[in-house]
Amino acid sequence: MMNNENNIYTPEQQIDLRNYIREINESSDGGFALTESLEHWSGYGIYTRDQLGDYLDDCVRQEECEDDESDTELMDYYITRMGMNY
Repeated sequence: MMNNENNIYTPEQQIDLRNYIREINESSDGGFALTESLEHWSGYGIYTRDQLGDYLDDCVRQEECEDDESDTELMDYYITRMGMNY
């Protein structure tokens, strides 16, 4: 398995990343669970706790942007189709 620097996970990186994933899964109260497969995460270029945190933050930002776009589209629908004025 790889990391960015030398294409090998160090044992410390493996333990730290798995522990971080477990922390996230435990705090989600069953709402979702991240896979603990390091092979899966390496496919996304994720080898460390910080990289996973950045990746998840980006996912949240993307969802927020998509939600904002959906809200705007819904409001446009109501304005044009329902004759609502705001």
